[in-house]
Amino acid sequence: MVLLSALFFILVIPALDDLIEHTELEVGTPLAVGENLLMTPAQGWALSPDSTQAQTILTNSGTQIVVTPAQPLSQPVADQIQDASDALANDPDKSWVVTEPTTFTTLAGDPGATVTAQSKETSTQSWIVTHDGSQATVVLVAPVAVWDAVSEGATDIVESLQFAQTVEP
Repeated sequence: MVLLSALFFILVIPALDDLIEHTELEVGTPLAVGENLLMTPAQGWALSPDSTQAQTILTNSGTQIVVTPAQPLSQPVADQIQDASDALANDPDKSWVVTEPTTFTTLAGDPGATVTAQSKETSTQSWIVTHDGSQATVVLVAPVAVWDAVSEGATDIVESLQFAQTVEP
């Protein structure tokens, strides 16, 4: 049964993903997320047709990364990332193994925090990046079978985030 599940995530999900039309992105060329945030796609990521003004969705190998445009900072980042960590740890539908939240800095020098979690079938990572009273949120969800192949590119995307302007509350 475990082998069948693994084969499903390794073969079927990516094959289905390939059937959906995506917009290929040029690596190294910034992509606007809303009106006030830029990100640079990593190799292998494509723009999902499900993207909207409220969220930009990139896909790769049956995974997705969702990036929200910058908005006013709602509460301290440490509190937000801890809330995300607690929500995963207390999820009654999955037994998530959750890492301790950590901090990082984007290439533009903006601070952020992240937390990673893994269940039997799925891995996820949430990032919050801040700049001058604004924040952007990024969430990666991937089958465990492809996590290692996509997580570095997702981290590169997050580290590339650049705020175009400060968001007014």
